Amino acid sequence: MIDGSDALTEAVFERLSAALATVSLVGNVTSVPVRDAVKEDTPKPYVVIGETDVTDWGSKTGVGTEQTLTIEIWSEHRGRKQARQIAALIYASLHEQDFDVEGQQLVLCRFESADYGRDGDGLTYFGRLRYRCLLDALSDAESD
Repeated sequence: MIDGSDALTEAVFERLSAALATVSLVGNVTSVPVRDAVKEDTPKPYVVIGETDVTDWGSKTGVGTEQTLTIEIWSEHRGRKQARQIAALIYASLHEQDFDVEGQQLVLCRFESADYGRDGDGLTYFGRLRYRCLLDALSDAESD
C-alpha cells in the first residue's frame, strides 16, 4: 500500500520551511529551521516533523488514508511564549489550507491538538502539535 506519508511529510516540510524562513519572534529570532531529525547540539528554536500515524480511509473505488502528523517545536526562550508564537505560524500555514501533496489529493488538513511543556533539562520548552490529514491517492492518469 502506498500511503502518501512520505509525500505529506515532504509537502509539510516545504510549506513550513517557507513560512518560518522569515519571522519576528520574542528573543530576536528571525527564522526557525524545520528539521526531519536533529543532532543533540542543534541550536534552538527549531521545528521537527515527528511521527505520523496512518490508518486506512479508502473505499471500494479508491485508496485513501487518514494521517495524524505530529510537529514538534523546541525553544530555549524563557517561558512558553516563543513556542506558542511558532505554533501560531504553523497553524496559519496548515489548518484547513489547501496545498499539493505529490501523488495524493489532500482532502483535509486540520489542527487536532497541542500540548506544551518543559523538557527534563529545565531550560527547554517544547510544543507538540497534531494535525489530521485525509488523503486520496491519485491514479496515474490523475497525477499526470
